[in-house]
This record gives sequence, structure tokens and C-alpha cells, in this order.
Amino acid sequence: MDLALQLYIAWGRRFVVLLDGDFEGEKQRKRYVEKFGMIMEGRVFSISDVDSTWTGHEIEDLINDVDRAALISNASASTNSGDKKALARAIQELLVRRVAVPLTAATTTAMAKVLDFLEHKLETQ
Repeated sequence: MDLALQLYIAWGRRFVVLLDGDFEGEKQRKRYVEKFGMIMEGRVFSISDVDSTWTGHEIEDLINDVDRAALISNASASTNSGDKKALARAIQELLVRRVAVPLTAATTTAMAKVLDFLEHKLETQ
């Protein structure tokens, strides 16, 4: 993600970064601030900033198992794998194909919380 960040910084674009709330996400947050400096302050967050109960979790943990299975099974290149890459590929494919997959209230509530948080952070830049 370094190249994308470099471009957004150079172009003076408004942006925020959302990372996993696990150890690796926190490690990357610190690295981005160290590498790019103060410009990253107030721009890089983890899901634990959205909700402290999400500390230690990855972003895909916000999508419950039922919804993960539905997303993967509705992708044409579906796989039985529930791993992170398969989920990401399925979401990308469904977006490109403009296929809507109904999600449970738990997932939509979590996603709405994340989107509200990100929208607020973008507005305050």
C-alpha cells in the first residue's frame, strides 16, 4: 500500500487508511507513521479505533460466517475456501459484476459502523 499512499500524499488527496485491529495491523500503522511522517497522523486507523471490542480482530471478522459463505458462493469462481483471499476475490468479482448479495443484520450493522467512522474521518480532514 506504500505506493498508493505516496501517490495520494503527492496529489494532496484526502484519504484514510483502515487496517486490521490485530498485531500486524498495529505494526503497519506505526510503520506508515514512521515512513510518511506526521501527514499520516489522523489518517491511519485500525478497526479497534472504530470499536474497541474489535481489538485483535481482522476486518473480515466483521463479516459473519453465513455472509462469508454467501459472498463466496455467489461469485462465479466460487470456492469452498473461507480464507481471506477467497473472500476478497469474491467481493471484488461481485462488485465488478454488480451482484447484490443480501447480508445479515450483524454484518450490515458492523459495516455501517465502519463506513460512518471513515466518512467522519474524511470530513474532518
